[in-house]
Amino acid sequence: MTTSSKSFSTRAIHYGYRPADNEGALTPPLHLTSTFAFETAEAGGEIFSGDRHRHVYSRISNPTLDLLERRIADLEEAEAGLALASGMGAISATLWTLVGPGDEIIVDNTLYGCTFSYMRHGLAKFGVKITHVDLTDPENLVGAMSEQTRVVYFETPANPNMRLVDIERVAEIAHAKGAVVVVDNTYATPYLTRPVTLGADIVVHSATKYLSGHGDVVAGLVVGTAEMIANIRMFGMKDMTGAVMAPFNAMLVLRGIKTLKLRMDRHCESAMIVARMLDACPVVKKSLVSGTTRF
Repeated sequence: MTTSSKSFSTRAIHYGYRPADNEGALTPPLHLTSTFAFETAEAGGEIFSGDRHRHVYSRISNPTLDLLERRIADLEEAEAGLALASGMGAISATLWTLVGPGDEIIVDNTLYGCTFSYMRHGLAKFGVKITHVDLTDPENLVGAMSEQTRVVYFETPANPNMRLVDIERVAEIAHAKGAVVVVDNTYATPYLTRPVTLGADIVVHSATKYLSGHGDVVAGLVVGTAEMIANIRMFGMKDMTGAVMAPFNAMLVLRGIKTLKLRMDRHCESAMIVARMLDACPVVKKSLVSGTTRF
């Protein structure tokens, strides 16, 4: 099964799993285990040394999480994925991996509240410079980049005011200076936007929101190149945060992703109804200068 040959919904439901390989089980098995057995001590040594790929310990990898990671990577058209305990776990594990004291992160003027706190009160405490730039005009980034800029980070649409950022243009400017582009794609989901195809290096999600869709799980996801994701897994997640997703939560997110297309289509339909209602309402005015809606 490949991205080019199957529809989004088919991949969201079936990618990476064959019932025939699991005694015909339609639903992927839930692997509730902390550790894994090895055939021999020698085999264990090869696995721990990295000479053989096998699951060792569920704080690093787990078969249920592995399926979710491969599925979200496919939907985002990225090389690899990583599942974490929350959206903030995904963000913090990623940025701890990418930056150190003396480095700079350029962020948009609007950030999710907890992301703002992590940046300004967390990373800044350890010598990472946080610079806010209005990225709704990508050209503002040109003059803001410095020799210390390691990451350009933004949400689009942003939480909570729905500001939009041109991913492709921002990525072009950032890459010219050697910076990594990280996009929070929580609001749009890969059904509406795939930042990697537009030039982003890493995409983060709070899977708590639209991806899971049922309000019964807290989860985070990251996608990017295989090398970047391996680094985030083994350093940002394993060593720095320990923000490991539970296999049961991975099962819930896999369930939620199956209906993502249906739910996002309805969200879009409902949003258009509200927009048309506001557009037709005589007490609603739209500012031609700022583009904001006022009552």
